[in-house]
Amino acid sequence: MQKYQFPVVNISQFYPRPGTAAAKMDKLPTHTVKERSSRLTKVFHSIDKFGRMVGREYRVWFNEKETSKGIILLVGHTKNYVKVVLPFQAELLL
Repeated sequence: MQKYQFPVVNISQFYPRPGTAAAKMDKLPTHTVKERSSRLTKVFHSIDKFGRMVGREYRVWFNEKETSKGIILLVGHTKNYVKVVLPFQAELLL
């Protein structure tokens, strides 16, 4: 994770589905599972996920409008699904 610096990661604990080979494997102690999950979460939170994007231009598809604390915002995404939020500008919706 440190090498590739993923902007989004789904961190979840393993659950072996009944009837699969994984269901026959020995279960790890709960404290080991929690410790690994905690370590992974800390690494993820330490990564500057979007720093490499600063100062560069990207095409953004704005397809939502939302209000937060009385301010109208535009919500869009880049080609790589990075979320972009800006103050409302009608011309961006053209």
